Amino acid sequence: MFNWLFSKKKFKPVLSKVDDWKELELSALFDDLNMVSAALGQTDDTHIEFIAFKDCFIEELEELEWANYPDFSKVWLWFSPDGNWDRLMGRRGLELGKSIYKRVDRWKRNQDFLPGSIVCLNGEYGVVLQDFEGGLFGLIRWDTDRPQDTEDWRGIWSNFVTMGGKVLEEYEFRFINIDGSLKRNLEMENRNLDIFKEEIPWLFKPGLKMLFNEESPRLSEEFKSIFPVLTTLIQKARARCLEINGVNYLLFDWEGKSDRICGWLNSVEDPESYSGELSAEHEVLVRCIGGIKENFGLSASALSDNQEWMFLGSECSLGLRDYEGYYEMRCEETGFDQIDSSNFMVFAKEANGAQMMYDGKNGKVYLFSHDHSFDNVTFLPGQPEYTYHTINDVETFVDYVEMLAEQWLKNIK
Repeated sequence: MFNWLFSKKKFKPVLSKVDDWKELELSALFDDLNMVSAALGQTDDTHIEFIAFKDCFIEELEELEWANYPDFSKVWLWFSPDGNWDRLMGRRGLELGKSIYKRVDRWKRNQDFLPGSIVCLNGEYGVVLQDFEGGLFGLIRWDTDRPQDTEDWRGIWSNFVTMGGKVLEEYEFRFINIDGSLKRNLEMENRNLDIFKEEIPWLFKPGLKMLFNEESPRLSEEFKSIFPVLTTLIQKARARCLEINGVNYLLFDWEGKSDRICGWLNSVEDPESYSGELSAEHEVLVRCIGGIKENFGLSASALSDNQEWMFLGSECSLGLRDYEGYYEMRCEETGFDQIDSSNFMVFAKEANGAQMMYDGKNGKVYLFSHDHSFDNVTFLPGQPEYTYHTINDVETFVDYVEMLAEQWLKNIK
């Protein structure tokens, strides 16, 4: 309890200008502190804690009055709600304590980043978040409509001030709440939903029942570790849980660089519905964000082009199935040996029937297509043309997912 009472540690102050003294009402603060000194002197209390506080306060006040750069850190702690002053003086010192704390808290918030402080820099407004790392606050969430718009100023308060950064008493945020969370923008949500309905009209039939859930999807640490690029993409999205005719979905949408809304409608499935045993990475993906039922609006080429579905556990299948006959015929025509595809898991299907698959034994990814429009694929050596292909720069399922995420990231704001 007395660590701060007797600590001799001093913090480097940043106040030195007369204007700062006026702005922070430090002269009025000293008037209040002298009133505290008088009150302590007139109080007849022989308890050890009171005497220790009285002696330390008088000594500290004397140092503050003679200091060129007064450091009110101890005063801030002593007069915090339920601090030493409140405990010792009770209701007698309530109003004086509030007055001191209001002024000293304003000083404190102009010495370093404190959680909940409203800050301004170059016309941008934001709030210091509760995130605490390495003993420092300073992660600022800016007041924008972007799902993720934070900037790390931890440990560089002086740079922030030098660049013109200020702490404000109050400010009415437009897009965020005081805790840094994004306000619900119903107008934008409705606009995006209308665009979504236009892009996927087949889903919105007469009598459709749709319910929104306030919960947001949570990404596991394992997901973040395996899919760092996809994690960045998802964190930039406006993500909503919704139920359509009793089926659970996640809707992710972004604002594209062409000012067009783009997004994914992902189906959240029961693991019991998965067709076959998915790879470990594949299962982590669908458990966190589901599989892509529909994608829409991206005005650039990507792996998601013309896909009927991607990653859906219930749609996955082993082997070539309908293409077995075609593949056998092509191998007979060309004299190539057939690949055993019984352990190949199909994880995405194009509208023309092309299939993306990974080998369950080694994780390698292949495209099987008799007709495709991709420019970044190569015929698999030792196999007939227009059967098995490899995708440039993609070896595994994780490579494929991360490339997809990178393509979308490059084309959103």
